[in-house]
Amino acid sequence: MTTESFESPNKEHVSELIGQNLAARQYFYLKADERWLDWLWRNGFLDVIKKVDLTSEESRSPELGYLMRMADKSPGIVVQIMLDVLASPEAPSQDVLYSFLRICSFLPAENLRRVVDEIRKGRWVPLLSEMDHLEFHYEKMLKTFLGAKDYESYFVLVEAVLTARTREEVGQETRLVRDSPFFFDYLTQTGIFRDLASISDERAEQAFALTIGVMTEVLKVSNDFQLLEVDFFSLKLDQPDTWQQDMRELASAVKELAIRLIGNRCTEPEKVRDIYGKYLASLPHSRVMWRLRLFIMSLCPEVFASELNEAFFRLFKIKNYYDILAGAEYERALGKAFFVLPDNKKTEFVRRVISTFGHQADQRSIYGSPILSMIIPFLDENPRLRRQVEEAGFLLNRNHEPRPDIVTSEGGFVVPRGPIDQNTFRQLSVTEIAEKLRNEWTPDKLRAQNSESSFLNPLNAEGVGTLLSNDLPQRTQEYIDNAYRFFERGTLDQHYTYSFLRAIHELIRNHREDAVALNWCGLFILLTLIKNSGQNKPFERHRRTEGRFDTWLASWDAVHLVITDVLMSLINDEDGSEIIDFGRFRDRIFGLISYLLKHPDPSPDDEQSEMSRSTSQVNGQTKRTKTSLANRAINSVRGRAFQTLVSFLYQDSQSISDDVKESYEHAVKKEDTRALMYIFGRYLAAFYFRDREWIKKVLPQIFPQARERESLYLAAWEGYLISQPYGDMFFDPAIQRLYQRGLKLPDADYSPRKQHFSEPGARIAAHFALAHVHYKEFGLDNPLFRAFWESDNSMQQKHFVDFLGRSFIMRDNTHDFFGKNPESKNRLMELWDWLLENHQSPSTFREFGYWIDLDREIFEPSWLARRAKKSLEMTDGILEWQHGLIMSSPEFAREAPEDTVEIARLYLLVGGVQGHHQPTLWHWDSNKKWIEALSTLYNNPETNIDTSKLIHTLLGKGGRAFLPLRDILI
Repeated sequence: MTTESFESPNKEHVSELIGQNLAARQYFYLKADERWLDWLWRNGFLDVIKKVDLTSEESRSPELGYLMRMADKSPGIVVQIMLDVLASPEAPSQDVLYSFLRICSFLPAENLRRVVDEIRKGRWVPLLSEMDHLEFHYEKMLKTFLGAKDYESYFVLVEAVLTARTREEVGQETRLVRDSPFFFDYLTQTGIFRDLASISDERAEQAFALTIGVMTEVLKVSNDFQLLEVDFFSLKLDQPDTWQQDMRELASAVKELAIRLIGNRCTEPEKVRDIYGKYLASLPHSRVMWRLRLFIMSLCPEVFASELNEAFFRLFKIKNYYDILAGAEYERALGKAFFVLPDNKKTEFVRRVISTFGHQADQRSIYGSPILSMIIPFLDENPRLRRQVEEAGFLLNRNHEPRPDIVTSEGGFVVPRGPIDQNTFRQLSVTEIAEKLRNEWTPDKLRAQNSESSFLNPLNAEGVGTLLSNDLPQRTQEYIDNAYRFFERGTLDQHYTYSFLRAIHELIRNHREDAVALNWCGLFILLTLIKNSGQNKPFERHRRTEGRFDTWLASWDAVHLVITDVLMSLINDEDGSEIIDFGRFRDRIFGLISYLLKHPDPSPDDEQSEMSRSTSQVNGQTKRTKTSLANRAINSVRGRAFQTLVSFLYQDSQSISDDVKESYEHAVKKEDTRALMYIFGRYLAAFYFRDREWIKKVLPQIFPQARERESLYLAAWEGYLISQPYGDMFFDPAIQRLYQRGLKLPDADYSPRKQHFSEPGARIAAHFALAHVHYKEFGLDNPLFRAFWESDNSMQQKHFVDFLGRSFIMRDNTHDFFGKNPESKNRLMELWDWLLENHQSPSTFREFGYWIDLDREIFEPSWLARRAKKSLEMTDGILEWQHGLIMSSPEFAREAPEDTVEIARLYLLVGGVQGHHQPTLWHWDSNKKWIEALSTLYNNPETNIDTSKLIHTLLGKGGRAFLPLRDILI
């Protein structure tokens, strides 16, 4: 039987056809069309939909998929099936309900209408709140009803969608300060508030009643906290995303509907009062509702003159002024509607303000002055009254702008904007843009055009910079040809020079293929103009003083920093592709690098100032720490210029030209900051391998001996040690002398308090460890190697052992590495034995915990067990890392039982019970390996007696932690 032979379906045949095989069911329901739907339902083949709890397989059942597929083919039958399921005594599973919701999003209005009340009464929105993309499905249904002008069904669905969480559903966070009060992540994306606000005139009152009702329900849970940043007078729909966008959009819809129903009907006072009386007069007490009523009454001041009079004078009847003055609405309502008060009431109001707030300076400034500033026109008409105000100490400000309790900067994101939109900007020529930057669009002129309401979206130079960055990729060559127009010292603000160069850098980085085809001559004209200007008269060095509406203004230091970025991106090649013809521009590039290497950033003063410090929170307290030399260097002009010089070197030639040598020598001779000396050390190898004899002559300047330059030497030495040791360079006698000098440095110079990027003591140990593994010349007989181990610097020595364990024993591909380099493995084995014979420091042997590992099959078990035992003897049973020993103990017990008994005694008894230095000892759930190992040893006749004694001792001295060992003795 096939799905096409529908004329006389037989239930038994269909059951046999489908069976219990999932693949057969999937195939059947894939082929079944809408003709089968009703029959399959009536004969029980879709009964999986009725189940309350679905398995993970059933939630993706072909029956549900078939039902969803039929939604647009037989919507009437599908809806009836849904209603039958929903009418059953037991509620459907969440998976089925979610499938029903998806089906609803495809139904036409006449069929969807039959289900919408079930969505509301069944509280589908809360029940499905954990599912994804709910807003998408509800948006489609809302649009379906609006398109069909089925407003009754639309409002039923809106009521369901705007179901607010109850206090119990919110839990402990009763104020809902951060979370939406609704059950959606992206509710505003449905357009529900925009559609409500713009609904047809005959349905506007119904929409108003619904939105007011929703707001009332939400405020029962969240109180006023969600709308502290709202000013109903300036509130608009579709504002940039904020910390409570859903509530803002709901409030915006209420406002827009109020304007339509009340504000636009001021000539119909009876109608206006009727609306106000039905929906606003009896609202529950709330600061938000108080502010909303003030706004609405101010829409028609003449209609609500008596209510406004009472509202304004209410200020003087309560103890807590904040209850009345919360938000910006009271002051704004004064400014808009004070005129409707009778003259005697106006005068009385002013005198009450003077008497209420005039006695204390803070009261005058916080409350009185802002209030009186809103009614300056009335005071202007009454000079005597105004004089009384001023004599009482109140300050009047005609430009006073009322602000919400929480200003938008605290809850939203600042998005700078330009004076025109991107399309209009695109119509300007590059020449016109450059002229506007000099005249109309200076930072000061842009700043002056803002108001308090612009704070989240300020008009400023950064907004213009964004326009420039977006436009430059569209006509890059035109910009490059006119690049010289983007620098004019004293006339064009440096922020725009920076913005232009930053846009160039972004273009090269993000559109490299396009950049290759460009003619870059115009850019080098601009860069040379900047260089020549700086050489003629050094640029000012200071942080820009930013205005209230500026997000950031670039200094001349920032301009020079971005020049290094541009040069670096032009010089570097990727996959063999070059942006520019290096030979053609070589001299100009080098001239710019030489200029930048003489820039005053950084300076020694910078390294001592607070600018060189960062802050962090430790245990609730703010701690200041100096930033690392590496960070300081790469964020300075000279530091980045030197990195650019290194890239230049790779492109220039295999040797070092005389002009590069001259510039390098001049730079290192004049350098007086630790940050740059760090960089000289960091990139020493790049110059060494191009001209060894020359660089060795410069080494005394890079690593100076003079006592007064000791801090510079330490910085350069730290930078050198960050790199890896290179064979030929490492064994050069001149470099070996540097290591010998470094070994003599006292431990104090390696203290973390010095804020080194990585402790030089640890790094010199890492260099020696790497050299020992990779170079046979750095073996046990090497003089420098011997000097390292004969010193009394235990910190360096333990780092040596720790580094080898972490970097070679524990790394993932270690087995392959030692398989290809067996001599390296032999050197490690010889080193361990040599140290056991010649070294006595316990701190060194504690670091061998990382060496004790059998999982990676580096060492043979019995050999490793013997070394582990000897190392534990040196440390009284203590290891810094114990996991490898714990995991290896069962294998040790089988392969080296006698050594393992002693290992167990040292680790568990001497280091554990007696030494109390093994924190993991007491967690037997994670140490069952020891139980396995001791069981093996106990059952071995050769180690039975010693193991029994050890277990009895552990049970006697170790207490409850060792009780699981009793089972071994039974």
